[in-house]
Amino acid sequence: MLVVHGFPSLGPQLTSPSPFCLKLECWLHLAGIPFEARGDYNPFAAPKGKAPYITTEDGRVLADSSHIIETLTAEHGVQLDAHLDPEAMARALLLQRTIEDHLYFCLLHDRWIRDEGFAILRRAYFVTMPWPMRVILPLVARRKVRASNFGQGTSRHSDAQVWAAAIADLDAVAILLGDDAYFGGEQPATIDAIVYGALANIAFGPFPGPLQEALARHPNLLAWLERVFARTFGAAAAGAAA
Repeated sequence: MLVVHGFPSLGPQLTSPSPFCLKLECWLHLAGIPFEARGDYNPFAAPKGKAPYITTEDGRVLADSSHIIETLTAEHGVQLDAHLDPEAMARALLLQRTIEDHLYFCLLHDRWIRDEGFAILRRAYFVTMPWPMRVILPLVARRKVRASNFGQGTSRHSDAQVWAAAIADLDAVAILLGDDAYFGGEQPATIDAIVYGALANIAFGPFPGPLQEALARHPNLLAWLERVFARTFGAAAAGAAA
């Protein structure tokens, strides 16, 4: 069985505190590809030094959530986006860029840069790692995130400015969803997995604050989160219990 290597689960609605790991797990459920998620991320075993990475049934190790999805889509003949027309595909791409190239860096600042967020993150991400890795690795990783997020630009701003930028993203995402069942329309698409990875981490994660409060002001996004969960992780849990 395909294995996803990532971080420890924080519960049934948040099986990974990493937006990219959760994105991949959600996509695998939507695509109907069986997998096992393990909270055994090892930066020294990860091909690109990041999570997630997977081990395929034939022993290959693949990294980067988008690359993994592209590879598995081709190899398994996944038709998850077949119902999207060119305009919908373009909209999905722009939404992905908003989520992964902007909102994500706001989440990094909120969790890794702020001392309050880092204290929570340190327990959530590294609790299963052996000593001394769980002591040393968070500090090393934080130093790298601090440098990269400052270089990218997000962490040059104040906490209030970062929160305001992220909340503007959430407001725009809510408008794009509107009254639709999914971001893919009447049926979910890859973009739904991408957005779920980020929004579920805000809604169900252990990081209270302005972002959780902002998301809670959008009932259409909360209903969408529950809808995607029921179709993916919830359905998988029900099937395992049957």
